[in-house]
Amino acid sequence: MVKKTLEKNKIIKMPKITKPEHVYLDTSIFLDYIKRNVKTALKEAIIQIRKRNGETIRAIAVRAPLGHSFNELSNLKMLGIVEYFISPLTIAEVVRNLRKDCSVSEKETIECWNVFRSILELKYTKNNRIEITDEILNIILKYPPKKNIQDMLNIFLAKQNDCSFLTADKLEGNLLKLKENFYEKIMPLKDFLKMMDKKYYKYLRQLRP
Repeated sequence: MVKKTLEKNKIIKMPKITKPEHVYLDTSIFLDYIKRNVKTALKEAIIQIRKRNGETIRAIAVRAPLGHSFNELSNLKMLGIVEYFISPLTIAEVVRNLRKDCSVSEKETIECWNVFRSILELKYTKNNRIEITDEILNIILKYPPKKNIQDMLNIFLAKQNDCSFLTADKLEGNLLKLKENFYEKIMPLKDFLKMMDKKYYKYLRQLRP
């Protein structure tokens, strides 16, 4: 199977994928990036989107400088290898953090989020109601009081929706215990990208500069 890219006359060979891997992105993956770019690259994209000039939002958004990790995530999506998911909890975390740390209005925050979401074509999880089973209750009760429980809730949602859970955090401490005892499909971003590069290198290299 082949697919034409936006670059004129360039043909991209596509891997044969029966079903893309479903990946839930933890907020730690992209929150710092959004904070760094909320008044620069993302803001410029918002200005262009308001003008539109016939272009789709994604066509404008992908021109924002991403950095290596996001370029790789975007390439995996472009090749049909993965589908990325978030939950309503993700949006709440992003909006709350941007308004608190970056002094931007609610409207600007939502616009920045929509730009970023369109870059990776993020989808929303369908099952967002966490069922508090005895197992989950036991995990919550044992979780350190000083730790942010939102991280744990995101893992619960990833498991309920049968998604791999991708995080920027190191696989150690409580996160490692959750992987070993609750949900094995927890993976650090660097390990995930390394695994995908090894498996799909001949396809990914076509999209790299």
